[in-house]
Amino acid sequence: MTYASRLLPCCALLLPFANALQAETTRTYYLAAEEVLWDYAPSHPVNPMHGGAFAEEEKIFVDGNRKDRVGHQYYKARYVEYTDASFSRVKPRSHEWQHLGLLGPVIRAEVGDTIKVVLKTKPPICRCRYTHTAYFT
Repeated sequence: MTYASRLLPCCALLLPFANALQAETTRTYYLAAEEVLWDYAPSHPVNPMHGGAFAEEEKIFVDGNRKDRVGHQYYKARYVEYTDASFSRVKPRSHEWQHLGLLGPVIRAEVGDTIKVVLKTKPPICRCRYTHTAYFT
């Protein structure tokens, strides 16, 4: 699946300058949605806030019983950036963006740029996607 979008000025004050700012650059990103088991309480059964066990009222979030409690591990779709369309080599994340954890890669562009996202969904994931903060033309 490939998405293409042209980044437009989001402020009416920039519209007169839009033509001057256009660099007509196409920025291509290769992203894959991959399933990962994410642990929301990796220290379980120890609560790192006080170094002891989780209290009874906290256990609803970390203990799974397969009836009404899921537990502290959930499957998530994680967006991973690759170097090219072969999706064989993960693009290393720079140190300044390591704090993002589960969040996907940052897509950068300037006014006038065209953003092309080539998205590959790796099985068994079948999820909906919604693009935020971009205007499509």
